[in-house]
Amino acid sequence: MKTSKELLFHTIHGLFLGFILGLTFSILANELYPDIEAFFNPAYIFPVLSVLGAVLGFIRGYHDGARFLSFVFSTASVIIIPIVLASLLLYLIGLDRLILLPPIIFKTGIGLPMLETQIATYFFSFILTITFVIAFISSLTINKKKRWTW
Repeated sequence: MKTSKELLFHTIHGLFLGFILGLTFSILANELYPDIEAFFNPAYIFPVLSVLGAVLGFIRGYHDGARFLSFVFSTASVIIIPIVLASLLLYLIGLDRLILLPPIIFKTGIGLPMLETQIATYFFSFILTITFVIAFISSLTINKKKRWTW
């Protein structure tokens, strides 16, 4: 086990990656499989995957010497994974839906569907920016020897 600071960095790093993956899967489920809404709201995929990512980050931080998911926790993956997922969404659903859907799914996923979309957009962009910056800083702090590779 490392220090509590590194454990926190791993957890936030996992939270960011879970946030990005959860948002991508929520948008894809909402757009490509609209029949899924009969069973559950696809916007709830993103908070579940965010928490799952944070738990995996915590486990990764607790057992740092095990090299568990080291390719996901590299600095290169913090940069490459969001770009690849945004490109995939851009290809599959188009630019107009890519700009419109994340704040709507975000406000429904956090349990505030009556929140105005403009405020949800500001809140979403703030959370996304802060988690990206912290995940980038944490990956630079965590991976001092193998920063760009795994």
